[in-house]
Amino acid sequence: MAVRKRHSSEEIVRKLRRADELTAEGKTGEEIAAELRLSPAMLYNWRRACGRRIATPPRSSRSCASRRAA
Repeated sequence: MAVRKRHSSEEIVRKLRRADELTAEGKTGEEIAAELRLSPAMLYNWRRACGRRIATPPRSSRSCASRRAA
């Protein structure tokens, strides 16, 4: 049985930024997810929770929504 990995907020931000770069290069969501070693569903959920673009550096909070509200 596979062990689930919890991604740190810094890692999520880094992967979402890389996903934005790959999107600009014209890659599909499935190609991006494969390159970042994520499932397409996880990438989709992270984008919904954190927004498409992340301009601020990560904080210690795990929730992206609370980060935008602060």
